[in-house]
Amino acid sequence: PTLSHLPPGPGMPVPPVLDVQSFLTGSGHEGGGLHTTITNSHPTAELRVLYLSMVPWFTRVYIHSLQVSSGSVLWQHYTPARDRARPHTLELLLSLPPLSTCTLTLQFSRAFLTWTEHPPDAHHGFYINSAVLTTVLSECPNCTITSTGTDQQKEIVLRLHTEPLLVSLPTPDFSMPYNVICFVCTVIAIGFGSIFNLTTRTLQPASKTQGLVARLFGHLRRTKKDSATEESSSIAESSSVAEDRSES
Repeated sequence: PTLSHLPPGPGMPVPPVLDVQSFLTGSGHEGGGLHTTITNSHPTAELRVLYLSMVPWFTRVYIHSLQVSSGSVLWQHYTPARDRARPHTLELLLSLPPLSTCTLTLQFSRAFLTWTEHPPDAHHGFYINSAVLTTVLSECPNCTITSTGTDQQKEIVLRLHTEPLLVSLPTPDFSMPYNVICFVCTVIAIGFGSIFNLTTRTLQPASKTQGLVARLFGHLRRTKKDSATEESSSIAESSSVAEDRSES
């Protein structure tokens, strides 16, 4: 027997008669698998259990990939999913030998959702509901039973739930609408601003800015011009004075 099937020591808690665990396998956003282990710890009794699993439609389950080890399937029922309408439903009636561990494996692929179907925290992932395992036991040493009658209950209906699984789906880049809005607004602003400036502003020739040397030569030319003007005016005044004297 394995370590989980060894009898407990003195003072140790009694292991459960039936135990079930589930987890995901695979990596990436394309494919994956569901892996479920069912352990029968009873030393002599063979247990019949009913396994019920409802998988969301966005996980494309391949029923042909179903594999059951260390146990026999007595009855099987499968209902395929419909997109956005109903989930996959898988029911199995299993027979578990004493001190055995049954393993269920099922492969699936991830579907693509529209951007409106993603929740606000899309990168958190999507949950797969817990699978339900039901069996009937004649005794359950570590179970708490509430009796409603006076007679002692002879059969115990035990129902176990697996862990809820978190699966990640292909997620679009939700920042792209914001980038597109910013890009379009920028293009419109540049285009409208250019057209508005061309249609409303008055175009005037810009004055040429002169350098330092050009300004110095201009100042010298203006100085010479002013001195020549003053000299000609003084000559004109002297000639007018000479004419006045000759007349007198």
